[in-house]
Amino acid sequence: YTEDEFDDALRYYNESLDLYRLLNDKDQMARLYLNLGLTNQYLNNYDLALESYQKAIDIFLELGNKEQVGICYQDIGTLYNDLTKYSLALIYYEKALDIFKEIDNKSRSAASYQNIGVLHYNWKNYDQALDFYKKSLKIYEELNNLNGIGTSLSNIGLVYEENKQYNKALEYYQKALLIFEELDYKPAIVY
Repeated sequence: YTEDEFDDALRYYNESLDLYRLLNDKDQMARLYLNLGLTNQYLNNYDLALESYQKAIDIFLELGNKEQVGICYQDIGTLYNDLTKYSLALIYYEKALDIFKEIDNKSRSAASYQNIGVLHYNWKNYDQALDFYKKSLKIYEELNNLNGIGTSLSNIGLVYEENKQYNKALEYYQKALLIFEELDYKPAIVY
């Protein structure tokens, strides 16, 4: 997408928001705020993104839509991760994880474990990263989510490589490669 297309998206989201405000359709308003947050985040308008995410959270809380609140927290965590504000990212990833576990959303829980693992990996807390990656892997295996399994295996390989356990790293990389080849997912294969 081009920046102009994102600018158009912002304009359309805001126009739609005005209409849904008139209709008092709070669910659609909250979803539009979430989309505004994502779009502004992509355009590096971080303050506007956070403002939009917070508006979405407020409405989703009012509506009792916990899953969407968790998604907003996850997106805020990603925003802070992008800004290398890892401590803040962790807070929001953990808030998202708590919600996803509470509502028993296994797929989103696995993604949260993965995100938290990446933070610990970046902090060089390899044992903790490994623990979170393994939790993610276990859930993805239960769900038979091949992409998630492949990503988890690859990340586990990275940890073993950092710990100079090269044979174990290779074992996990090979397992990941088989899955990504099965999925014909070329970016991961190149990685």
